[in-house]
Amino acid sequence: MIAHHARKNAPLVGVHPGAFFGESKMWPLEYFKKLIHRLVDHEGAQVFILGGPDELALTGQLSQMSGGRAVNLAGKDTLETLPALLSRLDVFISGDSGPLHVAALAGTATIALFGSTDYRRTAPRGPWSRNIHKDLDCSPCFARKCPLRHHECMKQITPEEVAGEVIELLSKKPGIGKDGN
Repeated sequence: MIAHHARKNAPLVGVHPGAFFGESKMWPLEYFKKLIHRLVDHEGAQVFILGGPDELALTGQLSQMSGGRAVNLAGKDTLETLPALLSRLDVFISGDSGPLHVAALAGTATIALFGSTDYRRTAPRGPWSRNIHKDLDCSPCFARKCPLRHHECMKQITPEEVAGEVIELLSKKPGIGKDGN
């Protein structure tokens, strides 16, 4: 599926905008859009949007916002094929979600965006895992929806900050973008 869409030698980056737990784990779609534009336009990355069958509206909206810069694969995989799909990526970016942990187990470099949950308890570990969080008085709150209605724990994680982590991982992890996925 990814091999069909991938450009030769382009770094393969996956983004997952959804979260089963609720909106408090979700990074703003506008931020994902800015990140996709940056990675495609300045880093030559091939970006894939991933999500489950119940996230088609969300991923479709992000796909439209990306202006054709990302391939929407949401709903095209299954629980059986997800690990293989994620293992083809060079970097995977998501809030604290199931696919994030599957990607880390598959050996893919991950960037986890933490807000309402505690990165110290649930973050992927390892040399290719980056966990971004902001130390706010209200975080982690473990609520499905921001009780203060500002969602600053996720809004303060900027697209530029995430892009910097992606670029660092792409420059350090052996084999990224080299095998013609």
